[in-house]
Order: sequence, then structure tokens, then C-alpha cells
Amino acid sequence: MTKVVATSKVLIVNEKDDLLILKIGVHTQQPERSHTLDLPGGFVDNGELERDGAAREIKEETDIDIDGRDLVLVWSETNYYKDQDTSVTHLIYLIKLDHTPDVVVSWEHESYEWVPLIEATDRFEDRPRFKKVADYVQQHDLLSRT
Repeated sequence: MTKVVATSKVLIVNEKDDLLILKIGVHTQQPERSHTLDLPGGFVDNGELERDGAAREIKEETDIDIDGRDLVLVWSETNYYKDQDTSVTHLIYLIKLDHTPDVVVSWEHESYEWVPLIEATDRFEDRPRFKKVADYVQQHDLLSRT
């Protein structure tokens, strides 16, 4: 029977229109992801609302408190991974903050940086979904609408 899961990632943008980008540490399950760029977020737990899962993951990975109700869905995509017989819905949210919060990365990530959103597209060469979403947010001026 096909497993069905969801992931929630978040574009966190500060008052300077800088995007929070994390760098994954050693990834034992998918070694090719080690030391690559990432967005805060992860898998949604069973019975958990997707926005609440995103807020929980942000807290776990960055120690930033976000209310899930403040997140705006800007992208969704569902893919079937035949080798794992799994359907994954990838959700990406956006939140624009009026400050630059302190970040404390978890064991999953080795570092973080705030990057001008306009430069994020170039930084996500190895993460096509993130590149596509960063482009989309800029092209449609979604920051001014949040």
C-alpha cells in the first residue's frame, strides 16, 4: 500500500528581505544531501496540520517561534517515488518578519545564513524546487502581499 506523507518547508524572510538558508550537516539516510542548502521545515506528523508542522519544525531546527497561522502557502507539489512506494506532498510557505530573529541551529544543520532573496535563486542550484519557489515569489512580488 502506498505511503502518503507531507513535508512543510518555509521561506523565512526578515525585514531586509533576506532569506534564512540552512546548511545540512551529515545526512546519513541520503548522503548526497550532506552539506547542501536547505530551508527550515520537514515532515508533518500524522494528525498534525501542515502549517503547525512547519512551525514545529522551525522551532526544532532554528529555535525561532512562529505561529503556523501566520504562514502563507506559496507552493505545493505532489510527487510519487516509485522506489519507496510513497506519495509526498511538498508544501512551501512564506513568512515575512519585521525583524531578524536569533537563530540556533539544531543537530540536523551545521550552519545558517541570511541571504538577499534576490540572490537565493542562484544559491539553490542543487535544490531545484527551492530555486523554482524563490523565483516564483520574486516574479509575483509575493513579499509585498504578506
